[in-house]
Amino acid sequence: MLSIIIPCYNSEKYIKGCLDSCLNNKYKFEIICINDGSTDDTLNILNDYKLKYNNIRVLSKQNGGYVSAIKLGILNAKFNYIMFMGSDDILLNNIIDNVCEEIITNKPDYICFNAQLNKKNQIQKDPDSCIEKYIFEGNISFSDLIKKYTTDTKIIFHRDTCKCFKKSLNIQYFGKYGIYGDDTFSIMNAASSYSFSFLPITGYQITIREDSISYNEVSGNKRVDSIYCLIKLVSFINKKKLNKIPNSYLQKYFNKLLSLLYNAICKDRMSLSLIIATKKVLFYSCFYCRTDLSKNMTFCFLFPILYKIVYKIKYK
Repeated sequence: MLSIIIPCYNSEKYIKGCLDSCLNNKYKFEIICINDGSTDDTLNILNDYKLKYNNIRVLSKQNGGYVSAIKLGILNAKFNYIMFMGSDDILLNNIIDNVCEEIITNKPDYICFNAQLNKKNQIQKDPDSCIEKYIFEGNISFSDLIKKYTTDTKIIFHRDTCKCFKKSLNIQYFGKYGIYGDDTFSIMNAASSYSFSFLPITGYQITIREDSISYNEVSGNKRVDSIYCLIKLVSFINKKKLNKIPNSYLQKYFNKLLSLLYNAICKDRMSLSLIIATKKVLFYSCFYCRTDLSKNMTFCFLFPILYKIVYKIKYK
């Protein structure tokens, strides 16, 4: 019924707690652990669990990053419904059983539930988890869903965890590191779905660590990878003409894309062709998304000039 995909890289300190939180549920599901070239004891721990539990599978590969591990998990998933977990996160409140019951009852294309944060052993509310009541919509477009349930659906625009997707939708996962690739994957799945379930259950705990990718400043190849994912996302939004999405959600991605581009020009020597492509993406965004992008548009048109100036001064 359900495949849970867990990318693992040097996770020996956390993976036991992660796996333990997934066990002892009554419905049929599998756990696919992707060992992404770990150099610590992660693989041995995974193999120990595999011997004890027949629903745990372990796949190993050379280190290639979060997204390559996710893709391998999706490719090997036995079931149509898939969930993702961080190897240092845990599930709460029998969420697997709750998700499986929702699948049996309504067979939605897309399922969301709430999360909480664990930051330095302090439990905090996840600001993006705003599902306050049970919602099921069996025949509704993504735009109409967002218009009807603005607050409850906020979590769609953040991360790829706390959600259950349909593998059969065949949505591509972009990028390498998962920075904004996770948002992009979540939104693209939602925009391709027509039935949705929102569970007002805190079913997931996100561990915030200082050495995690999401905690640190994005730079270098990770910055360029983030730009690539955001370009794909904004292009998708334009193509689908999702102009009913609340401006605050969309504006975040436009602003972040501009910020990343500015730093990429000044610090990473990003290629001019990528900058020009992004300029085109943002230009069309102005028409499809009812957002005040006048300042952004001005800055966008100045990108090629800024690029040449910075390169002439800094890299001559």
